[in-house]
Amino acid sequence: MPGYIEDENDKDDNPVTPHEEHNEAEGMVLKVNGANIVVVKEGKVESGKVTVKTGESTAEITSRFLHHDGDEFIPDEEGSSLALEIADATIATAAVVSGKEWEFKVSGLKAGTTTMVVKLMHNDHADFTTPAITVEVIN
Repeated sequence: MPGYIEDENDKDDNPVTPHEEHNEAEGMVLKVNGANIVVVKEGKVESGKVTVKTGESTAEITSRFLHHDGDEFIPDEEGSSLALEIADATIATAAVVSGKEWEFKVSGLKAGTTTMVVKLMHNDHADFTTPAITVEVIN
């Protein structure tokens, strides 16, 4: 490009240098021991729910995101993390398993039904958010 001097510190602003794309999640699968318990596609919960007994926690729930072609992936981009939001924290709570950023457990506090939203965070914003996933706490 005539008159253009490339600055090594300015590569992100160079329209010729391709930007590194991050993984685009279009769905999500939650698994326990390798088996799907919840499938989210096209903005809706296609199947499943999380069930836990009062006073107990689920086994580790593994989260896998889905590309547009249905392939599962784990985000590897720096600044990516999992965020969990339970609608009624008097019924259940959810927390990421220490040292396993893509796995979490749900704990049942009292019998009832609430919902959970799972987010793929990238720094300070969500790149993907599930619709409300049913969480059922049973006796």
